[in-house]
Amino acid sequence: MLKIWLAIGLAMTVAVIIIFMGIMNQARFTVILYRTIISISIFASCGYILGMIYETKFLPYAKSLLETDVNNQEHQRDEDTKQATGKDDNSMDDYSDDLAEKKEETDFAPFTTDNFKRVVSPPNS
Repeated sequence: MLKIWLAIGLAMTVAVIIIFMGIMNQARFTVILYRTIISISIFASCGYILGMIYETKFLPYAKSLLETDVNNQEHQRDEDTKQATGKDDNSMDDYSDDLAEKKEETDFAPFTTDNFKRVVSPPNS
């Protein structure tokens, strides 16, 4: 199916370009017609051949690469899951300890008239 769509797409693209260029160069209708017919036949056959080469050579190779890549990702994900379950849950305790330390370091001071003196005004104002 890909071969047919590639052939039709390539042929129609070339036909539009040939017709447009023929009109731009003020060619006669018969010249535009036979150049378009010849170009459609040549590029349709080239598109069909390229699609056939793609389906027979490149597509199986790409599928095998994708399958091996998916298998490698699943294998890596399984190993990561095994490693993650093997670790202790001390990481959450460490995280909560870090939060408590940071909270003690940064005391909240509301903006009141007493704290207004601590605000530094920019120079030249």
